[in-house]
Amino acid sequence: MTPRTIGLVGGCSLTLVVMACADPDPPRNEGALLDGGTVELWEAAGDWGVILDVQLAPDGYYFLGSFPPHVHRITMSGDRRSTGAAGDGPAEFRIPVALHVKRGQVGVSDVGHGRTSWLDSAGIVSTNERYAPPRGRLDLATVVHGDPLRRRLTDLGWASAHFPDGANGPSDYWTTSVQVVSGDSTLLAFDFSNLERLDGGSIFPSLPLWDACWDGSLLVLDPAARRVLRVLPDGTSTSLPTPSVPDHRASNESIEDFLLLMADLEGVTGVDEETLRTRVRSMVPRARSEIRGELPIATDIICGGVPDDIWLRGFDSSSGASLGKSQTWHLHRAGEWILVRFPEQFIPLRFFEGEAVGYEVDSLGVQQPARLAF
Repeated sequence: MTPRTIGLVGGCSLTLVVMACADPDPPRNEGALLDGGTVELWEAAGDWGVILDVQLAPDGYYFLGSFPPHVHRITMSGDRRSTGAAGDGPAEFRIPVALHVKRGQVGVSDVGHGRTSWLDSAGIVSTNERYAPPRGRLDLATVVHGDPLRRRLTDLGWASAHFPDGANGPSDYWTTSVQVVSGDSTLLAFDFSNLERLDGGSIFPSLPLWDACWDGSLLVLDPAARRVLRVLPDGTSTSLPTPSVPDHRASNESIEDFLLLMADLEGVTGVDEETLRTRVRSMVPRARSEIRGELPIATDIICGGVPDDIWLRGFDSSSGASLGKSQTWHLHRAGEWILVRFPEQFIPLRFFEGEAVGYEVDSLGVQQPARLAF
């Protein structure tokens, strides 16, 4: 193993230790560790609300905020401009979920209105593009990991998930499909029911983890086979093993630990702990006193800002992090996994070339846009 310095952040040298893997199907390994770094905060004043997404456009960074819904642009010099409000008029949103960039314009997908509003450089809506929100039945109160409203713009078309109409609970979500659509044509579809099923089911009320990259390919996490699939636009796929993870076979004790982490859902979804406990226990079969199933090997998967980069957000039930969402990520680059630990309170939303952009949470829970170069 050899150290590699990959950059400077706020005067701090970040050094990695990497393990090279020449084998085209290398053994799973923890790769390397990136720790520390200085998070740069934008000091623009104002209430940012709950930050949902971020995009990089030619004229600056765009942040999508909710409660109230706004689109905030920050130029490279730090100047801020805000657009939007709650409502039904132009540049008004009900449930904005994602930002997109196309030909210099920034789009806001609003599941409440079923439209994507495209903003010009002055922050004025130039066009509204209709779209159908994810089809099928979805009980958001049962979703812990996975983004049910994820919507991505690729070079081929729009990517989103479609849920089964007869879903009665999270186990049925594994019959979900992800589709890349252009106009009325479906260019690519991936059916999660084709994945290997977990032995004994899963204790987690989780959606399948996926993301769509700029080239129109799909990233899919196969938790049972411990592999990441890249589904290419021609329908073929490649795969690579996930980084090594501890044995995630669940026990009564691990379930109880996780239920403690789920307690903060009560204030968000209105579902009390006892209801969550009942739902989790009803999802998996019992074997004597044990509940069979698995804890997640990741809580999100995201395409990177560099071609072929893959980011996996880890799961750590012992960290005390909300819902086990770890500050430790795994980056797959150039045939190897690199372990990346982000500073406490910094939450990356998107990865661009050489930086992660998201927000930092202060001691009062207030979110502020932030970025970290690496």
